[in-house]
Amino acid sequence: MHCTAFAVVLWSLIAVQDQGVSALPHNKREELITDDMKTSKMEEIVATTDHTTNSLSTETESATPTQETLNSTTQTLPQTPSVNCESLSADLVFMIDTSGSIGMDRFQMFINFVGDIVGRISIGLQESLVGIILFGNDAHLHFNVRTYTDKTTLLAAINSLQYYDENTNTAAALSLLLRSAQDGTMGLRPGHPHIAILITDGYSTHNIEQTIPTAESVHASNIFKQVYAVGVNDANINELKAIASDPSLALFSYLFVDDVLKQLEQDLSHNLCSSSS
Repeated sequence: MHCTAFAVVLWSLIAVQDQGVSALPHNKREELITDDMKTSKMEEIVATTDHTTNSLSTETESATPTQETLNSTTQTLPQTPSVNCESLSADLVFMIDTSGSIGMDRFQMFINFVGDIVGRISIGLQESLVGIILFGNDAHLHFNVRTYTDKTTLLAAINSLQYYDENTNTAAALSLLLRSAQDGTMGLRPGHPHIAILITDGYSTHNIEQTIPTAESVHASNIFKQVYAVGVNDANINELKAIASDPSLALFSYLFVDDVLKQLEQDLSHNLCSSSS
C-alpha cells in the first residue's frame, strides 16, 4: 500500500472513531438531518460534535489533512494486520449501494470489498453464510443466506451482481433487511449470530426522513448482533453512526480508492473475527 494513501485512510478512520464528527468540514455536518430525523439517538450523536479533541492536527475547514499530519500518522499508527477468520460462524447480510455516484468501476471495488471479506471466512451450513441486498431507487434481495453454501459458487454470485446506477434509498435497504429477517425470507439460522453490513459512497437521497427511524427499528428488533456501516466519499458520518448498532461500528473515509477500501476491509474483518471469539 502506498504510504500516502494509507496515511489518509488512517487519518479518516481515527477522525471518525476517536473524535466523532469534529474532523468533518462544516458544510458536511448535519446537512441531511431534518427536524423529523432528530430522534433521541441522533441527538446523542450530534451532541458529541462540539465536545471533541483533536490529537492529530489543528481542526480545519478542509476535508484533506496536511502532509505534516499524514507523515506523523504514518509514523505512529500501525496498519491493521491481515486477518483470517475461519472460526467465524455467522449469518452475514451485506447491503450494497448501487447509486449513480459510484459508477461501474467503483461498484466493482465494492464487489471486491465483499469478496475479500468472504475470502477470509469459512462458508458452509455449519460455518458462515452470506446474503446480499442491493439498493438504489428501491432495495432488492438478490439471494438469502442459504442460497449458496460453498465459497466457490458464493463468490461467483457476488461477482455477477448488477449495478443499477440509481439513487440512494438507504431506508429501503434497512427496511428489507428487517422485513426479510422477520418473515424468514432471509433464511437466518437460529443459534448463529446475525450480522448486517451496509456499504455506501454517499448519504441517503430517497426517503431521507425514514433512514434513521428504520435503522432504530432494526436495532430494537435484536435480530442482528451487530450492524456495521461502511462509508466512503460523500457518506454522511452522522447517518452512518445512526445506522450502525454502535457508533464504533461506523467505518468511514473521505477517499474512494483501492488502498482505502482495502484498509476498511481489513478493519471490518478484524472486528468480525473479534466478534467470533
